[in-house]
Amino acid sequence: MAGRHSTTYVGLAAAMILLGVLHLSRQGKGITMMAPGSERYKTRTAEDQTIMQESEPLDTVWWTPFVNQMARPFSILPKDPFWCVPRPILDITNADNITTASNKGLYLVKIPKTASSTAAGVTIQIARNTAARMANQTTITDSLNMECTYHIDHGMAHVDRQDPFFLWTVVRHPAQRAVSHYFFGEVSRRGVPFTSDGMLASLKRHVNFQFRQLARRRVDDGNATLVQTRYHLESPRTTPENVLDMIQSDILENFHFIGISERLDESLVALKMILNLNMEDVIGLSSKVSGKMDDGGFDGTCHKIQPSHTTAEVDQYLSQEFRIGNYDFLLYDVANRSLDLTIDAFGREPFRKELEKYHALKRYAEEQCLSKVLFPCTEAGQPPWPEAKHSCFKGDIGCGHECVQQSLREFATTPRYLTNRRT
Repeated sequence: MAGRHSTTYVGLAAAMILLGVLHLSRQGKGITMMAPGSERYKTRTAEDQTIMQESEPLDTVWWTPFVNQMARPFSILPKDPFWCVPRPILDITNADNITTASNKGLYLVKIPKTASSTAAGVTIQIARNTAARMANQTTITDSLNMECTYHIDHGMAHVDRQDPFFLWTVVRHPAQRAVSHYFFGEVSRRGVPFTSDGMLASLKRHVNFQFRQLARRRVDDGNATLVQTRYHLESPRTTPENVLDMIQSDILENFHFIGISERLDESLVALKMILNLNMEDVIGLSSKVSGKMDDGGFDGTCHKIQPSHTTAEVDQYLSQEFRIGNYDFLLYDVANRSLDLTIDAFGREPFRKELEKYHALKRYAEEQCLSKVLFPCTEAGQPPWPEAKHSCFKGDIGCGHECVQQSLREFATTPRYLTNRRT
């Protein structure tokens, strides 16, 4: 375990009883209302549910009092990059290289539609820049051929990680992420016409989506070792205590850092400060933008990313039923608060100055590189350009990285940078 946080819940059960906490979970077409540890519960009909929603605002969910208790600043790590396990640079477009990679190093758990491709590009940049700096202090002679071992996949590689490692991820507001996932996967890539019913069906499959991705671990069921959460999130037998235990023991104590998609710039600056990196390590160009093209990775065809929208029916579902038993909201609230506390730990004013430097460097990189970079897909929608392979790490991950790094090195010698540095 990474041991990022340690929290004891003194009097947790008593506090929950005093608060009159009710555990909400879905059972059939009704809504199950169950007190922690109770064997008796009442199933509300849809009509009862409407009454419940009018009298019990769902934004005041049972876990609200525990968010501040669980949130903790992420720890600043030693300057020595303990997590860096040098290896020759891998061609990650070759799947065999990924499956045979060491289970140590820098891990990004990529949750779809959380700016994960942009975060993946940053992860690779960190791995390569760190190895290059280490080359000046070790016997590694050709830094351009070395990188720190890293993992950037949507799968479960992090479950089998071994020391030394650094584990991080990015989460997003659950409703926004689920809507974006539907439009990207179904409407944009598969060409499925948008309907309220189609979106609702998709949204229902994305309850606890992020929580499940991060809390998975190997669990022995007596017959085989399975990768799953310790408690079944949708089971009426899963209590609030179980949920709080999972987010504490299986997520917060394992992850060195959790960023916020809506606060990506702040998150990357915090990551830079936690790992004692250089600012250019965490600067890259955005991978997927609404109205632009994807990476052509789905069926070998380029698809335009359609802007997301909803209907009144979908909005009602998202504001009400989608929140019930959806612990992605708890995860998001705790991670968001933890980012605030991390910034407080750095000091608001020092962090503000670092963020200003980040924005200045990022703007300069975009000015110099956006018109030059080759993304896999052009707006004409042709098949992916083979030439883009030389511009990106993989697909649309880290496109323009060489231009970005070169421009930032040049910017470091300009009066504009030196003035910012003195201030």
